[in-house]
Amino acid sequence: MKKEFYLSTAVHKLDESIKSGGYKPKSKFGSECTSLVVEQELRECEAPGAIRNDRINEVMKKIEKELNSSNSDSEFFINCRDVTSKKTVAGWRLKEKIWNYQLGFLASLVNNVIKEEKSPPKENLSHLGYIGTQGKRGKLFVKLADKIQKDDYIIFKVVDPKGNKGYFYNYKTKPGIMESPLEVNDCFLMDATPARHEMSRYDSCKVTYFNRIVILENKGSNNSPKKSKPKKTWQEILAESDSSPDEIEAEEKFRNKMKEKNKEIAEAITDTDYTSGVERNYIR
Repeated sequence: MKKEFYLSTAVHKLDESIKSGGYKPKSKFGSECTSLVVEQELRECEAPGAIRNDRINEVMKKIEKELNSSNSDSEFFINCRDVTSKKTVAGWRLKEKIWNYQLGFLASLVNNVIKEEKSPPKENLSHLGYIGTQGKRGKLFVKLADKIQKDDYIIFKVVDPKGNKGYFYNYKTKPGIMESPLEVNDCFLMDATPARHEMSRYDSCKVTYFNRIVILENKGSNNSPKKSKPKKTWQEILAESDSSPDEIEAEEKFRNKMKEKNKEIAEAITDTDYTSGVERNYIR
């Protein structure tokens, strides 16, 4: 049965439930999820008026800050904002009441507040800027800082040489280059459009969202396995050299002679006595 509850009272119950038993989304816990458990509690002990205290006011203030600071176009976030708050001249403000079937959205917002409170202090990234000019396509050299796998999509987080942050969801590879998937720490050149400049509500810094990504060249990372170069034939050496065949042959004979000489010297060095007369050095 449809029923409205005071939103501040629902925040109070959700805050207590999540802090004591953790956040349980409906997708994984079904009838035992946080929102349905709290709904039952609200139905059983309905207060005559809205419950307010310092803790509730603090949580509600943080929720409103999140609703007003994020430029996310996520459908879920927009639904959270629309069912829990209303637009005013001063920005988005939480409603006085909320329907029972909307408690799942409020539970997610309360959980975000609790997670933020438990997380370690964030690095001050206010000095960072945006990457590129919004709407202007161009070539950009970036590094893949993180790759976050979701159920049906991947978030690719990148940084430019100055540390400025950006992200995108998918990409294509330029025809003719090796189509290996991007890995964390890969440095690559991409042709992309900075579609939107926004403030990240997670990192509290400027961040750039890219679309229409085409990877032009992937330099890899310092941890990438080094590919050994195949030894060139004398025909290839000759083709790349300005020297005559006789000169190349003479140079090759000289290098081989020096290798043999060094080998003879190494073999000639045997047990070398140190000052103690006991310690030996073996060259193998």
